[in-house]
Amino acid sequence: MIDVDVLKEMQTTTSATAQVMSKMIDVANVDAVFGKPVERGDTTIIPCCEVSMGGGMGMGGGPAGTPEQKNQTVGMGGGAGGGAYSRPIAVIVMTPEGVRVEPILDLNKVVLSAFITGAFLLPWLVRLIRATGPGKGKELSFGQLKRAIRR
Repeated sequence: MIDVDVLKEMQTTTSATAQVMSKMIDVANVDAVFGKPVERGDTTIIPCCEVSMGGGMGMGGGPAGTPEQKNQTVGMGGGAGGGAYSRPIAVIVMTPEGVRVEPILDLNKVVLSAFITGAFLLPWLVRLIRATGPGKGKELSFGQLKRAIRR
């Protein structure tokens, strides 16, 4: 049988989760992605961002008593966490000549991608060079291969 205090704790946790989800939905709107337009003469600039949010929670419960207490008490635990991240990705520029989108280059991502690609390719290039080096490429005959396996 579940204790009344345990039920109250579960309801409080559910209520808190509903409040967090409600606030995340309020934040994740068009104003989070597109900034306020900036006007200078005939030119209007609208900043654009990438917004990411995430969260999670967990709860658990079970008997907390000793075998002599015959599981009369119940233990519970729970936890939650979340986060948000945003970064500029482009600006929309509107002029009398037309509308264009100017991407914002994230130099950190470019450099990191180059390092990761290099780290992946380097061992394969070394292996390829060693495999095609001097003295390599001489194929063994079937008889030589059989003798090598027998040894």
